Amino acid sequence: LGALASRVLVRFDPGMAASAHGCSERCPVTQVALCRVNPATPDFKYCILHEFMHHQLDWLGCPCLTCPQVLRSADGSVSLGGVRLPAGHYMQEINCKTDPNFFPNIVVKLWELIQHSRFNLHLRRDFACGPQQARDSQMLDLLTGRAQFPYCNLTTDPPSVRLVVMAFHFATALLESSDAVQQRMRTAILRAPLGEAIIDLGTTIRSHINDMPASVCAMDEEEAEAVM
Repeated sequence: LGALASRVLVRFDPGMAASAHGCSERCPVTQVALCRVNPATPDFKYCILHEFMHHQLDWLGCPCLTCPQVLRSADGSVSLGGVRLPAGHYMQEINCKTDPNFFPNIVVKLWELIQHSRFNLHLRRDFACGPQQARDSQMLDLLTGRAQFPYCNLTTDPPSVRLVVMAFHFATALLESSDAVQQRMRTAILRAPLGEAIIDLGTTIRSHINDMPASVCAMDEEEAEAVM
């Protein structure tokens, strides 16, 4: 980890939600980089290193994203974060009234999966750990009803929202879960409405995210930008 090990502090937080394993953040007072870890997470080593990688990407100019809502004004024009979008832009097709957080959530989730694909092979190769244990735990909680699917209400959201959000969850499983849990999730999805479409879209999303064995800790900003 080099200098990264001395720049980031780890804090175990028993107050984290049961479905949360960890998060990277900065102390609001000192701005010190923190890895906040749930003591109940099944894999401390991976969780801590995972959040270290997010901090490293942040320092290299490739941070996690936040995304504003897509807003439609009374005259029908669409804006994102106060910037008016040109006529014909694909975001014009988004129904903002259905779920104003849908597009921001999907953008954030997609970028997060890309980030993970850039450092998971590095963690497996150099630190002998990976996401499977933590991700399997999360996916099994979702499948058994012990946790709610994030970014989507399966009973009230329209089919188009369920399709895309559930496809992203399946793509996440394909990227980070064990083969056994992937198959269990596939079986459960195929029993649900839009099952085949969800599987097809999730598989397509996964196919466009390329795993790369990037040594994140040894990169400079130019290398990181090229890899991301």
